[in-house]
Amino acid sequence: MFYGKPLLRRLVSNPGCSLETTHVIFNREGKSAVDDATVEMSAFGASTAIPGKPLKADHNIPPPPGCELISLLGSGGMGTVFLARQCHLNRLVAVKMLHKEFAANPVFINRLRSEAITLAAMNHPNVVGCHDIVTTTEGVYLIMEYIPGQLSVKSLLLRFGPLPEPLVVRILLDVVKGLAYVFEKGYTHFDLKPDNLLIYHDSAEPLREASELFLDKNTRVTICDFGISKQNGASQNPSASEPPPPGSVLGSPAYIAPEQVFFPEDVDFRADIYALAGTAFYMLTNSVPFTITERDLLLTHKLNHDIPDPSSMGAKISPEFAAILRRMGSADPGKRYGNYHDLLVELELLHDKYNQQLYTAWKAVRRLDFIKGGTAALLLLALLLGIFWGVKHVHAKYYQAVRVSLATSMGFWQGDGDWTAGKDPQEHTWTVTGKKARGWLNLIQTIHPGQNLQFKIRHPTPGSVICQIKYGIDQYGMFVWRRDADLKCSYSLYADRKVTAIGEMNDKKPIEWLECTFKLSRRKIILYVDGELAAVTHLDKPMAACHFAIRGINANMVQIKEVYISDLQSTAFNE
Repeated sequence: MFYGKPLLRRLVSNPGCSLETTHVIFNREGKSAVDDATVEMSAFGASTAIPGKPLKADHNIPPPPGCELISLLGSGGMGTVFLARQCHLNRLVAVKMLHKEFAANPVFINRLRSEAITLAAMNHPNVVGCHDIVTTTEGVYLIMEYIPGQLSVKSLLLRFGPLPEPLVVRILLDVVKGLAYVFEKGYTHFDLKPDNLLIYHDSAEPLREASELFLDKNTRVTICDFGISKQNGASQNPSASEPPPPGSVLGSPAYIAPEQVFFPEDVDFRADIYALAGTAFYMLTNSVPFTITERDLLLTHKLNHDIPDPSSMGAKISPEFAAILRRMGSADPGKRYGNYHDLLVELELLHDKYNQQLYTAWKAVRRLDFIKGGTAALLLLALLLGIFWGVKHVHAKYYQAVRVSLATSMGFWQGDGDWTAGKDPQEHTWTVTGKKARGWLNLIQTIHPGQNLQFKIRHPTPGSVICQIKYGIDQYGMFVWRRDADLKCSYSLYADRKVTAIGEMNDKKPIEWLECTFKLSRRKIILYVDGELAAVTHLDKPMAACHFAIRGINANMVQIKEVYISDLQSTAFNE
């Protein structure tokens, strides 16, 4: 099934870190107060782009008193989170509001207030802060610390794939410090998962690789979403006044401890340790610990099965770390760590070991002092440099790969006479153009799992353009871009005979190109539009190979250019 952007932000983003461009700020009356040009960019730290999805003038969303809504940060099952400015303090905050269907429900109102009370008792760098909770006739608003960085642990994995052991240990250290503090304050989280771990990373430069994450000493991991947290000693059984929906489970089935479902009266902080073990498994493998999709079967399976060793999924981890995770992820709470101190000590020892290994390697390099080695060493170094330069020169001159767009010739395609290839007279780039194209334009080259398909399309007139990835008999996903009679754009995805609107994407002028990237693996297809993550589809059957095709519907002209197939640089999508 496809996850469109509203659900996708719940899966790969989080309430407080999704960063994108915005356009409108709303005042208390819901009218546009200033546009993005008037917003002080310095307020966003090192970043120069305003975070979040744009708010539109017709949203008419009532902000909390004293605040101006700036953008939409994310949406979850219970509420929506906005980026806002507290006018009297001139600071950015994250504002959490209940969805309309829950806004008048006392159960959800009390849950939001409970989250505010919990967060108000906290003051720790690894726990998101709460500034206030405001109740008006329009609803209840939870005003929280804004976490910059565009990153949660979930989105970090989507971007870079499985993480190396030292980085996972470093992330766990921050989380355990935060959990230990929460426990000291008398609370347990009960919904720990990758989505609820935000990464404070206030940098103007995007991460090129995951190993750069903690080069900035101010980077830290922050625990958020205390919506179902409880005071220590309190049963997880909901009170009679707050019955859960029938068949519901408080927590995320993929990560919650089995006792949260079957023995709620005995649940304590060790449930968070179990969930953290599942999160560590995910960071090391890019997979949940148990792949059972039926909820009740999954929860029953957890009763008698420990979280598996990540090495069973190909992760490279040390015996010491495997032992720590094995103890954290035991199905029996009595076999887990009995306190956070012991867990923190073992993780710190492991982290110190990595640092010592780096220091030892650095000293070994320092011993290789070529200058003190005399003339022979200098001559050898000169010879090696000469060989290196020669090989590099020859490779660059004769063997450097040339990236050729598949839009340079119709020889790469199969299509009827409506489609032609040639240079665009205005942009001087090779383009395949279909005028009143009704038939499919099929790419001849087969695309395999572990490859990207990247292209740009233009669609200047009313009508639709369809981009199809076909990976089996009657198995395909389609990205559809429509223009109405006023040239307004809408976007949707089609898979398994279901349509999901993407939404929240900017209109394109008739002369503008839309950049699309399909990232393919055996079990899923990920779509990026204009560099933004738009959708993920998980396949019922493994993909062996697929083909790409494009066509127009009631469109006078469709163009495609800069078509490339390349291997994925990240292992995030190779399964």
